[in-house]
Amino acid sequence: LDSVTLSLGNGFAKLCYGRPSAGGVPRVGAEIPFGVPWQMGANEPTTLHLTFAARIGTVDLDPGSYSLYAIPEDTDWTIVVNGNPNRWGVPISPDVRAQDIGSFTLTPTALPTYVDRLTFRFDATSGTRGSLVYSWERTSLTIPLARR
Repeated sequence: LDSVTLSLGNGFAKLCYGRPSAGGVPRVGAEIPFGVPWQMGANEPTTLHLTFAARIGTVDLDPGSYSLYAIPEDTDWTIVVNGNPNRWGVPISPDVRAQDIGSFTLTPTALPTYVDRLTFRFDATSGTRGSLVYSWERTSLTIPLARR
């Protein structure tokens, strides 16, 4: 398990996630099939804790805790924000999906080097804006996050 803490303005956020290792074996698109919701990590859901009102992608959020999951495709990925941070990671059933708050689509970029262990980091672009950056295998996603 790991986490990324970030500061935007005078508020803080924390992303908690599991860090699976690919072990050189293709995971996304194979063991994690395209078109199937996936928790973006291992074990427990990937969870975003906010002390401020925020916008992640195109989804507006109040302060609180949310789970994130992805629906990977071989082209664009859908990132989904869910209102239940206290569920188990998979499967992401219709009962889980009933608590979805919103979603947005991102186009992944290819990484020049292989990343064996799933990693998130935070890149600040200003005092109130930044991005959560997902990296695993040869895929990177830049997830915009801003204070509202």
